[in-house]
Formats: sequence, structure tokens, C-alpha cells
Amino acid sequence: MRPLLLTLIFCTASAWAQTQPATLFLVRHAERAGGMATDVPISEAGEERAQLLARLLGEAGIAKIVVSDVLRTQQSAAPIAQKLKLTPAIVKSGNYEGLVTAARAIPAGGKSLFVRHSNELAPLVEKLGGGKIPELTDTEYDRLVVVTLMDGRAVAVSTLRFGR
Repeated sequence: MRPLLLTLIFCTASAWAQTQPATLFLVRHAERAGGMATDVPISEAGEERAQLLARLLGEAGIAKIVVSDVLRTQQSAAPIAQKLKLTPAIVKSGNYEGLVTAARAIPAGGKSLFVRHSNELAPLVEKLGGGKIPELTDTEYDRLVVVTLMDGRAVAVSTLRFGR
């Protein structure tokens, strides 16, 4: 009887773990200091926003950070990456296939932060099955999109604002 009970407990625990949602925190890079070139850094206001993001999500249980190959996404993620002792993974800007693969690879119960570009947030949410969200304007840096994933598909999408 005891081996049967242990097997039943193990199977139930395994099934429960597989049904836990994964969470994707999705933000645009912080304010940039100039034009659109890939080497344009974040501004002083951007540095403040990056620090705010680290304080906001620093205890959220993030285990992976994904940035683009553009300097400002990497700088925006740097404070939280340092706080959590994580090395961000780089998925090239515009590589939606790579982003979707990375999002769907978040384990059950896991949490990841993607720091991307204004034109990538809405398409990524849609490609994950989360429907349409409003596109970001060029001056909008304070949106935080929280995507809840079950089996790699978005089941809930919430939009929050942080900072000014």
C-alpha cells in the first residue's frame, strides 16, 4: 500500500507542477539619450527608470532576462541583472521566432524579464496568443506588460505603468 501511495503523491505533485503558469514581464528599454542608432545609450532619466525596474521586479523571482543586441536594452536591464546575479541572454532585435521560443521555454512556475523595443511588445504578445495590446508611442517608456503563459500560450495579459 505504501509504494502505491508514494507513487500517487509523486504523480499528483508532477501533474500540479506542470499546470503552474509561467510569467513573462515585458518592458521597453528606458529613455534613450539621443537618436535610434544601436549604440545610443540610455539617458539620465533612463538610468533612473532602470533602477526603478530593478526595485520593482527585484523580488519577483525572475530567473532569466532577455535583451536585444541594442545597447539601450542591455543598459536598461543591467541594474536588475546585477541585483539578481544574472547574465542576460541576447535575442537580436526583430527576431520574433527567437523571442517566442524563449518565452515558451520559461518553465512552469518560472518568471522571465524581456527588455525590448517599442515596436516589439505588441507583436510579441499577439504571437504568444495574448491578443492585441495598444502599440507604444515613441515617448512611452513606463509600460510593463505581464503575460501569464500556460503551455507556452498566453492566457492572461495585464498592462501596468511604472515611473512617471
